Parts: sequence; C-alpha cells; structure tokens
Amino acid sequence: MFHMCPNKDWFSTYETVSKGIVLMGNNAPYKVASIGTVKIKMFDGVIRTLGGVRHVPDLKRNLISLSTLDSKGYKYTSEGGVLKVSKGALVVMKGQKRLAELYVLLGSTVIGEAAVSTPS
Repeated sequence: MFHMCPNKDWFSTYETVSKGIVLMGNNAPYKVASIGTVKIKMFDGVIRTLGGVRHVPDLKRNLISLSTLDSKGYKYTSEGGVLKVSKGALVVMKGQKRLAELYVLLGSTVIGEAAVSTPS
C-alpha cells in the first residue's frame, strides 16, 4: 500500500510515471500519474514530509498508509477515537475518528510557504 493524494498542487516534488495502477478495496483500478513528496504541518506545528506519495487524480480523499509507516519503523495506537503514530517516544501524527469510521489527520498540507487546510 502507498500514501495517495488526488491534488497535484500539494506535491513539493513530482516525478511523472508512465505506468502505474493501484487497486482500491473494491478492486477498482486507479491510474497513478506521479510519485513525489507532500509536506504536512502536523497537529504540533512541525512540518513533516511524506515521501513516495502516489498522485492518483481520481481519488476522492487523501490516504496515509499505516502499513507503509509500519514498514518504516513507526508504531501506531488507537484509543478513544484518536489514532497516534509514533517513532520511539515521539508522537509524529494524530488522527481523529470522524467520517465513515475513518481517521482524519489533524494537520494541513503545506504549499510553498503557506499552509492550506485539507478538506474533511
């Protein structure tokens, strides 16, 4: 699984790919337009960079892959409707359970020098 984003403007680096398809949970194929990085201002004000993000224009929402984070040594816990992603003792991301039993990231994308709130 990969991190995925439908909005090209949110990428701080962007490398076009000629081939690439991701299969969603319903087995629907979505075209991958590029791979790059997206900067996010987290709940604590720290700007973090997600790498290997797939630009999937037909997606309706951004997706952060917990399995990808897990493979990079991050741990995650969920309690009381709050998801926390940690590296060692440091909590690096938080999400709140909101829509359709999904967790929504507590943060905003960073474009250039300005932060833009992510749609919920």
